[in-house]
Amino acid sequence: MNAPRYIEGKQRAQSCWTKVKYDPTPGKMLIFPSHLYHAVEPNLATETGREADRMIVSFNLGQRG
Repeated sequence: MNAPRYIEGKQRAQSCWTKVKYDPTPGKMLIFPSHLYHAVEPNLATETGREADRMIVSFNLGQRG
């Protein structure tokens, strides 16, 4: 976990933003750093069966330089 540092008094870099909201799109995957606080809102789908399903997958990804 390598959280970016915020320098007080400077404009925050995108990597130091404290809030970002992403509206889900079917078929899209969102990948983000592990140091970010994250949450998932309740699935309020009105459809039934597969049309109402939501898949959440969690994994760790390492980068080799």
